[in-house]
Amino acid sequence: VNDYIESQITKVLLNSDRTMEQANPDFLVTYIFGADMDAVKSKLDDEGKEILNNVPQAALIAMCMDAKTLKVIWASSAEADIKKDSSDEESKERIEYAVEEMFSDF
Repeated sequence: VNDYIESQITKVLLNSDRTMEQANPDFLVTYIFGADMDAVKSKLDDEGKEILNNVPQAALIAMCMDAKTLKVIWASSAEADIKKDSSDEESKERIEYAVEEMFSDF
């Protein structure tokens, strides 16, 4: 998952007319991805009784920092329910969508 997220961030940034500069970059990009497969959501049934359901969750946080000062100049996040029965292709499409949306205002 991490390699795919990195490749999508790189793709989105390069598609926005930015260039990758290893030696003297203007900004640095970092991200954190996490998943909680034991997350629980509650809802009330018709009788007002609480029902607990296991709904795995994932979150992605991305930040860009000024390369000289290391101050955060931009940040964005996305979160979603994890679909246990989704194919690898569906998971990749969801990651692509999340990354594109997150970086749309950068």
